[in-house]
Amino acid sequence: MLTRTPPSPHLRAQHGVSLLEVLVSIVIFSVGLLGMLAMQTATLRFEQGAWARSAVASASADMADRIRTVTVGTPADFESVDTYAAERLRMDDPDYLVPGVNCLTAACTPAELIDYQITMWRASLVDALPQPAGFIIADGDPGLSLSYQVVLAWADKDLLDDSNTLIEAPVCAAGDTGIVARSCCPAALDAPAGVRCAIMTVAP
Repeated sequence: MLTRTPPSPHLRAQHGVSLLEVLVSIVIFSVGLLGMLAMQTATLRFEQGAWARSAVASASADMADRIRTVTVGTPADFESVDTYAAERLRMDDPDYLVPGVNCLTAACTPAELIDYQITMWRASLVDALPQPAGFIIADGDPGLSLSYQVVLAWADKDLLDDSNTLIEAPVCAAGDTGIVARSCCPAALDAPAGVRCAIMTVAP
């Protein structure tokens, strides 16, 4: 006589998926998504930082070349220092970014050439950085130790503290050297929170 063996309780337990297993799967999937989102955010910030550094280097080198094209002029002709807010207000006026004389098509005096070079440089900043402002600070004496500090300031939404609040960039102080001296904001700019600065020294 044939007898039928009842199914093992262990086999019966394998049917279907419990609610607990579904919840655990959802949690693991959610953690993975959050990790991918954090990685994407960090990558975006890195790309924006690299783009800004590249734009700053290019704009600084551009102004250095423009300064060296002018062989006649005084440091006062080049110097342009004001607060960040005042310069931004001027740069919002399209006429401020148009030189008085186009030195590519007309003969210019030394003063007109300096105005042309600085104005065209400012105009180029508009497409290079967010809410930019450019300044030039003369230092030293002509023929001896003359140099110019080319200062770039721009809005950087990643200039944050641990609570994700915009903070002020460090203000330049006497004795600063190295990277600190190149990434501070001169006190005269009165840079507000969220504005970052970069400084390049140019010898004419």
